Amino acid sequence: MRYPIIAGNRKMHLGRVDEALAFVRHIRHRLNEIEGVERVLCPPSTVLAAVAEVLRPTRIGLGARTMHWEEQGAHTGEISPAMLAGLCQYVILGHSERRLPPSRGKPRIKSQRVALRAIQPSTARSTRR
Repeated sequence: MRYPIIAGNRKMHLGRVDEALAFVRHIRHRLNEIEGVERVLCPPSTVLAAVAEVLRPTRIGLGARTMHWEEQGAHTGEISPAMLAGLCQYVILGHSERRLPPSRGKPRIKSQRVALRAIQPSTARSTRR
């Protein structure tokens, strides 16, 4: 059965490991008790690994906030599908703050979805607003 997803995107907040861990430890018990939805935290990529460890014993998912569609290359500031493999279960693709002009945005999002399915074929799904 598929459930609605409720994701918390922390933007540029909680970018230091100590801040992120304190926040997640503070909310994880109450968040873990919520039923009927998939709960996902999307912290900055600088703290994904640390947050993954704290969330491991819970039913709370972990998500990245974006992903480049290429496995590697000269893409400063981007994170690849290979870098995220095994680290998180979700990726926010097509966020309004990351979109290019509409004529270039849709092909980019399609490329990201194809790349994501290559590393997580059973969990990759599209959610549209």
